[in-house]
Amino acid sequence: MKQGLDPALGAILPLVGVVVGAALGMFGTWSLRRRDEAREVRTATRLLDIDLKYIHDAVSMGVDGTDESDWEWFERLDTQAVWREQRAILARHLPDEEWALPRRVYEASRHMSDNVYLPVRQDIAASVRADIEAALSSFRERSPGIPTQGTF
Repeated sequence: MKQGLDPALGAILPLVGVVVGAALGMFGTWSLRRRDEAREVRTATRLLDIDLKYIHDAVSMGVDGTDESDWEWFERLDTQAVWREQRAILARHLPDEEWALPRRVYEASRHMSDNVYLPVRQDIAASVRADIEAALSSFRERSPGIPTQGTF
């Protein structure tokens, strides 16, 4: 009658332990990385949320033919600063369709700030507003902390 562990099983069990430990370690590293990426995107979308609302207001002012003195705040506002800081994060993590929305809005914003006193065409304004609303909707799905009421 034998007692103890079979030598073949004794050789295999440590290898199984190493494989299971490595798999758990890789899963832990992967999940921490995913969490950090989600936090990065959440932070970026929250920062862009404010800028997008300002741009929406500026587009509305341009369409409504607001007096030139009311544009002073937009001239001083650098909506491109946050975009420059956060666009690499969004480019890495957002799907192409979601990435295109804020990119188009910020391109229009740059054009508007270069031509701040020119009226904004209705069709362009409608397109920019739609892109802003779609971007904010997408951002809210990724970042539950972004308010959903009182947006504009």
